[in-house]
Amino acid sequence: MADDKMNEGYILIADDQPDIGFALKVLFETSGYRVKVVENGKLAMDEVKKENPILVISDILMPQMNGFKLCELIKQNAKTSTIPVILLTAVYRKDHHVDMGFSHGADAYFSKPFKPEQILQVAKKLMSGRGA
Repeated sequence: MADDKMNEGYILIADDQPDIGFALKVLFETSGYRVKVVENGKLAMDEVKKENPILVISDILMPQMNGFKLCELIKQNAKTSTIPVILLTAVYRKDHHVDMGFSHGADAYFSKPFKPEQILQVAKKLMSGRGA
């Protein structure tokens, strides 16, 4: 079963906090997914242009390109618009960022700290909705 997921594509994680990126990588690899981790939105967009991921999980506040802009660029491009995007933030003004995230096309939103099992459940639901 895990081998089937490995052939479906990869999950892209963009977060400038190495511990968060590592924790998410372990979570999804343990569930049988291939994972790439980058530390900012610009590098994430470069990866998306090379090979479309089956899911993008991005922090909002990052150097070079924030998660809002990354999400917007993914959703505005016809070739990438169906890629589910989950945004993460540790910022205090949660409601404001949730509204902004959804207005930029995010499919889901989590505040840090998050429960790994919840993000995994939502991610699987989003990926199954796009045929992954």
